Amino acid sequence: MTAPIQLIAPIDHSKLNIRCASYEISSPNWPVSVYLHYVFEPPHGDCCQQLLANHQILPGYIWGNELYWAPCGRYLSADWTGDKDSLDRRGVLVDLAESNYLDLGKNFRAMKLEDNVLTGVDSGGKIKKIPIHASNAWKSIASQDLKPIKFK
Repeated sequence: MTAPIQLIAPIDHSKLNIRCASYEISSPNWPVSVYLHYVFEPPHGDCCQQLLANHQILPGYIWGNELYWAPCGRYLSADWTGDKDSLDRRGVLVDLAESNYLDLGKNFRAMKLEDNVLTGVDSGGKIKKIPIHASNAWKSIASQDLKPIKFK
């Protein structure tokens, strides 16, 4: 296994483009690095990667080539699939401080994370805003019974 490519997340809330490789991504405003480990490429484009943060693996796979960070550095958003077999493309929001994630639903593409509001578009092109707060249906990454991935 090759060493991951090292990147720093953009400080201006813009997207971070990733490709079919493994990455170590540092946030300029948060003391946690995120690791993306390339796993596979589905037959219909983009690649799928495991996300490791705070020594915990996000269930499922980051899918696609765009990550968005909140200005505070605490949250990141991406396309995601919870199941390798069905490849149901959804949006996910990860809370790096609490090691939690929020399933954003089918075909939600994030565009911007700021002021505790995630703005994106749904599959119909309609702008959608999701407030980020403790009462969202967060799931714990730590509750997953998965073995950590290893980088050399």
